[in-house]
This record gives sequence, structure tokens and C-alpha cells, in this order.
Amino acid sequence: MKSRTLHVLAAIVFAAVACKSGGSASGKSKQAGKTAVAVDPSTPVGEMDGKQITYGELQGDKEVGPKLTQAEAKALSELNDTRSGLLEEYVSRHMLEGEAKAKNKTLEQWFQTDYQESVPKPTEEEMKAFWEEHKAQVPKGQTYETLKPQIQQAVTQQKLRANLDKTLADLKSKHQVKTSMVRLDLPR
Repeated sequence: MKSRTLHVLAAIVFAAVACKSGGSASGKSKQAGKTAVAVDPSTPVGEMDGKQITYGELQGDKEVGPKLTQAEAKALSELNDTRSGLLEEYVSRHMLEGEAKAKNKTLEQWFQTDYQESVPKPTEEEMKAFWEEHKAQVPKGQTYETLKPQIQQAVTQQKLRANLDKTLADLKSKHQVKTSMVRLDLPR
């Protein structure tokens, strides 16, 4: 049970962070940084017929250049998003651990008592609304009644995530959290 609770908490924190960092840097400081992975155009990257091929030649090639630029932009964008997401995860975990410690509890204990119990159980109306929203995706033969336990679990998870988003926002405000992860410049 202990391991399951920690996995649920980790999943919720990860989901909350993923929703916040999903490709945008809104709310985060956008300091421009030189790419640590930039390759000098004069760097030799190969040889053909005894003549050196430089990285600049690849960049300048009318067919290879745009593909290279696109691949670099995609990789750097993903790296920027991953770094920002991991910073958010780190901050979130430390704030939640601080809340638990302030109540002389482990994070798991805090999650099971203070946090989970603070989130109201799904109402019948909420579960029916969820069903209506998702019933087109349900395999034939399945009914609301047969899927009610899974619907209740799904709605509970949504409520836990929404409450965690609010809790984290409140904690960020309380702790005056500011992030300034340097974002790598994307190639133009």
C-alpha cells in the first residue's frame, strides 16, 4: 500500500508538472542562453575525396541545412521543456515535503491524511458528466453501471490533480517561488 500511494502521488505531481510545462515557458523567466551544444561552423564533421566537410557546409546546404536546423530546434526545445519540467518537479516535491514535515508527517502520511481526505468524493452528477463526456470512447456493451467504479476512480484522480494544482500554486505564492532556468537559444 505504501508503494502504491507514493506512485499515485508521484504520478499526480508529474501530471501537474507536465500540464504546466507542456511546451510553453509561460510564467517562467525566459533568459536567453547560448547553446551549450552549439557546433562551431568551422568544425570538421567528415571527409570526402580527401576534402574536409565542415559543420557550416551542412548548415548551408539547401537540402540538409533546413533539416538540420529543424532537428536542432526540436531537440533544444525538448531539452528546454525537460529542464523546466524537472525544475518544477523539484520545487513541487520540496514544497510538499515541507508541508508534511511541518505536520510531523512523512510525505506519504501527509498525502494519505491531509491531502487525500481534503478532496471531496465524486458526486453522482460529476460521474455522470464524466460518462457523458467520454461515452463515445467506451467499447460497445459497456454501461455506466458496469464502469461506475472506474469512472469514480477517474473523477477522483481529476479532482486530486486539480486540487494539487491549487495547492502547489498556493505554496508557490507562500514560498515566493521564482524560476529562472536558462533556455537554450533555438536555431533560426
